[in-house]
Amino acid sequence: MAKGDRITYDLAGVFLPGSALSATQLTAMAERLHAIRADIMGDAMEPGDSSEADPGLSACDYAFRELPERILDDYVEHRQQSDLGRILRTARRIRDRVDRIVVVGSQGVLSSIRALLDACCEPFFNELTRSQRGGRPRMLLAGGDLDNDAVTGLITLLTEGRSPNRLGDRWALLLVDTPATDLPTQLVGRHLLQALRSFCRDDSTNLAELVVRVMTAGHRGGTLDRATGCHHPMRVPGNLDADFRAFSAAGLLPAAITGMDVVRLLEGASTANDHFRTAPVGANAALDLVGVNHLWRSMRPAHACGMRVWSTALHATVGWYAQMWRRQMWLAANARQAAGDGRCEASAALQAALPAVPAEDILWTEVTVTQCRCDPLMVSSFESDLDGLNTLAGLRQPDLTTQAIGEILGRSRQNGHPTGVFRLACLNEHTLGQWMQMAMLAVAVEQRLALGEISSDRPGTFTGKDAPDFAARFLYEFR
Repeated sequence: MAKGDRITYDLAGVFLPGSALSATQLTAMAERLHAIRADIMGDAMEPGDSSEADPGLSACDYAFRELPERILDDYVEHRQQSDLGRILRTARRIRDRVDRIVVVGSQGVLSSIRALLDACCEPFFNELTRSQRGGRPRMLLAGGDLDNDAVTGLITLLTEGRSPNRLGDRWALLLVDTPATDLPTQLVGRHLLQALRSFCRDDSTNLAELVVRVMTAGHRGGTLDRATGCHHPMRVPGNLDADFRAFSAAGLLPAAITGMDVVRLLEGASTANDHFRTAPVGANAALDLVGVNHLWRSMRPAHACGMRVWSTALHATVGWYAQMWRRQMWLAANARQAAGDGRCEASAALQAALPAVPAEDILWTEVTVTQCRCDPLMVSSFESDLDGLNTLAGLRQPDLTTQAIGEILGRSRQNGHPTGVFRLACLNEHTLGQWMQMAMLAVAVEQRLALGEISSDRPGTFTGKDAPDFAARFLYEFR
């Protein structure tokens, strides 16, 4: 991996003189964290090491960890006949046939897709002309609610005044059907499928070319596949937890349709796996993040951790991470009661009603991108200077962002308040693959750590009875 194409987690602002956190505390957790890592990666543990969690309690079976390497190896060996070969071939076919594609899936699926697209597509991708998009179709995401007007408005946008004979008017449908797919999402899919059938004027051959399905392995398509002519849907491993499907066909196919380099994305995820497997505590991004955050929350019940995001392109990615973290921690907190059915996630209304966490009780991790993709904007000078910004004339926008981050970190260190920093040297498919795989690994480690705390009844940790307050223990802000 090139030096300029990596992500790092900087602990320099966490272990400060006089701070409640210390490197010694993290080192003391190393054996537990290394044991959990070995369990997740399926590696043999050293004599004396033992995972402190009951494997039967886990709501996540960690099948995601080997997915990037398995898909890449299969692609190298079988090329066009591999799963990735089929994904790339389908993506090319869709790009050549339509100008819009609607992805229908559960909120968890859509969250991971939005994270991929926002981070690597051009800003305002859907607003660009087809030539500006390089012939790649606009992508719309739908599902997860029963909003009649939203679905009606989407159908109107896709069909009214449009003709299937014009490329700029044609659209396709990607249905992501997993065990987590709920009734509202299924209904949205049916409404859009009926609209597409009418748009194609009941031409079954044309309809079959415009409907793509992604399904869990072992799930039978049944009447829907027969009705649409979709005989060869994409498959997602059946043992893959709903929150960890970003690097399965559910995430890779939409990414490939919009022109992302999914091979580099998977290579980045594989790089994160190598780092996670080999780097020790103190130099391991995922283990260090989990260890520091766990130590901070364990000190006081009111303590919370959070991420502040300085790149608009990463807003959806951190939102996806927060949603995944909360759901997996809820499953851990309710493991014995909920039996892993996934219905214990806090509602948006409940989360909004939770009390605010005092600033001094939050350990922030700043998420930054060092190098911007576009040419730097320069602050111009106005003759009137009504806004008083002429003093900044000639400065570059990225430099002002760097200065603002530095000032926040400086104030935190002066106050003895710990603050971590995640740095992406640049934002591309390879670094995004690293970040998202690292995020999934970190959630898996923290869930495993939480399950161990529950099973051993350690003080200072959450339990099912105080789960409603737990949603407030991870926060995120957009700068």
